Amino acid sequence: MGISRTPVREALQRLAAIRLVEISPHRFTRVTAPSDKEIADMQDYTVHMIAMTMHLALPRCSDEDVTEGARLLTGLMDAARANS
Repeated sequence: MGISRTPVREALQRLAAIRLVEISPHRFTRVTAPSDKEIADMQDYTVHMIAMTMHLALPRCSDEDVTEGARLLTGLMDAARANS
């Protein structure tokens, strides 16, 4: 794919740090099955990060940007409800 190994390794290490993949050197790298608690924790973290991003970004946004962001957030919420 034209990507060097270093950024792939770094990405896998980051995924392993948050337990989304399991790495056994010279054996395997596999996707983990997170527990219900881990999923809830990830959702809490995601909501926190979205809130922090909005806090920083909103003062710099135009009215059109805010409208588009609200539209996208509504779509995200609808998708989350559909998957619940």
